Amino acid sequence: MGWTFTPKPKHCSPAKFLEEKIVRWNVPDEAHPKVVKSRTYSNRVIFAVNFPSAFFTDPEKPQQWKDHYIANADGSVTVPFIILYRYAKGDYNFGYKDMDEIAGPSETVHPTFLSHLSELRPDHLHNNYALAWREKCRNSDVTNRSTRSLIKQITPGTRIVLKSALLFRDIPCQQFVAVQERIRKRGGGSKLTLCYMDIETRMLCKIPEKHLSQAQIFVERTAPQI
Repeated sequence: MGWTFTPKPKHCSPAKFLEEKIVRWNVPDEAHPKVVKSRTYSNRVIFAVNFPSAFFTDPEKPQQWKDHYIANADGSVTVPFIILYRYAKGDYNFGYKDMDEIAGPSETVHPTFLSHLSELRPDHLHNNYALAWREKCRNSDVTNRSTRSLIKQITPGTRIVLKSALLFRDIPCQQFVAVQERIRKRGGGSKLTLCYMDIETRMLCKIPEKHLSQAQIFVERTAPQI
């Protein structure tokens, strides 16, 4: 499925808005799916949605979740919905794109979230992507903790060499030094923020964590003057 853009009230959170949009079915109350857990990130919401056994008695409703999962004790199955979202200008100010784990999404969730889901059938022919996604979620927590530990070592004066160059203003940059810069805040005022200065161009940049996790870090005693 591609992106869908729609008006969203400013006061409504992404999770609440997307639950109303996506986790709604024209079925009796006893057969209606329910969100049992959700997690919201900066670009996605992930729901654990429980489908009662009564939901699958209607042959016109999607049956794939019943086939892909080992049912809970009450006959229900609980599956993850991964929904990407982004904001846009204009009346149609909110876009979203939904998928389930069977499609093999690249976005992960904290591994504790997996405990709310039904077990996948390991022998199902089309569960390879879903099994790989769950394994990626488990491994991502280890990677994230390692990255956070690495970032804590970065102080003004630290030199960083990325595994591969990133483009800033169409200029490839690979070697940086950490500096503190006073950045203006949207609501007024300013605050000291750790930034990265490209050694060659002296441009100030922000480097995503996924690139810092693979970088070489060289801690220096003194910070550079900019």
